Amino acid sequence: SASISDESAALRARSALPCRFRSSMARRSVSPSSTTSTSPAATQVVSGISLSTTSLLFGNQLVGTTSATQQVTLANVGTTTLTINSIQWSANFSDSNNCNGSLRPGASCRINVRFVPTTTGVLTGTLTITDSDVTSPQVVTLTGTGVAPVLSLSTNALPFGNQAVNTTSASQTVLVSNTGTAPLIINNIALNGANPNQFTQNNNCPGTLAVGASCTVNVAFRPRSRGNKSANLNVNVAAPATSKSVALTGTGI
Repeated sequence: SASISDESAALRARSALPCRFRSSMARRSVSPSSTTSTSPAATQVVSGISLSTTSLLFGNQLVGTTSATQQVTLANVGTTTLTINSIQWSANFSDSNNCNGSLRPGASCRINVRFVPTTTGVLTGTLTITDSDVTSPQVVTLTGTGVAPVLSLSTNALPFGNQAVNTTSASQTVLVSNTGTAPLIINNIALNGANPNQFTQNNNCPGTLAVGASCTVNVAFRPRSRGNKSANLNVNVAAPATSKSVALTGTGI
């Protein structure tokens, strides 16, 4: 047919062209969409530092005292020397270390952390390490609970009124309680003041009063002479609790 003859003629005409002309046409016929583009390589951040832990829990600690030491180990797992700029900690915690400003590859140092609560309740803080690593600063969370005993007395005064000389009044009771969060150490319970020998006391209080526990002190008035008499019943306890006293008054007749 005519269409087949036309196509054959076109092919014969193309084959008659010089080789370099045919090659040039072939290069120009490549579609731009067939070319391949190359994406830039992704950058991966690799840390050269390792911490043995990222949190320390100290539990209960008596206010004003220092806990046992807990350690954080800082290691250089990279290939270059690590410069340590600072190691800082929050209030209620303390630190000592042997890191000495730098760590060579493969070396490690120890950071000793202690809990020193200044108040009661759950206390949190941080240990912050600033250095030349790409992940700086590194942070270790710190948690502890400050506990303390609290001395509570059922009254701060016992008035006995009139009492015949050389006779003993009925006893009055003072309830001693530990309303704090740590055991209460009772050093002693004693009478002092102007006329301590005009009063008597006895008690069932132990040397250490547990949290939530109570004991009793029985006080009586026995005047040796006429007139107004006074004294103090002192309940002396160990810090951080505060000692307290009860005012005693009576009149000998």
